[in-house]
Amino acid sequence: LRYFIILLLGIVAVNAKLIMIIRHGEKLSDKKTDLSPKGKTRAHCLINLFSDNGRYLTPKKIYAQSPSEKKQSTRPRDTVEPLAEALNINVDLSYTSGQIKKLTKDIKNDIEDVILISWSSDNIPDIAEKFGIENPPSWDKNDFDKIWMI
Repeated sequence: LRYFIILLLGIVAVNAKLIMIIRHGEKLSDKKTDLSPKGKTRAHCLINLFSDNGRYLTPKKIYAQSPSEKKQSTRPRDTVEPLAEALNINVDLSYTSGQIKKLTKDIKNDIEDVILISWSSDNIPDIAEKFGIENPPSWDKNDFDKIWMI
């Protein structure tokens, strides 16, 4: 019985992931696709939050919403690019706003255990639901400071 419990705990530890979700930085307007000066400043501040001596664990992989014909914004990518450069990792831009199911499935199967996602606020609750969070709260459109951890 003791061996069985140790084995189960080992399986849980091996499969454990920390998924952190942030919203892209501030924008000038809905007509602009890039970050405002305040958003650019916020993007650079992420280095202090997520680097080796930061407040949060350092992501091993970073995903950002890719621009598409429907949502042409580069803000999710622009928000995490300074951090990715500081960590010497690439931002995975394989998924658009309409590919949340595929994104979450691939993250569940990813070998990395600490993952950061930068996305638009309207889809973040959907991402959380796909990771098994029941009834996630909505993400306020004026909130740029939250970090959801799953």
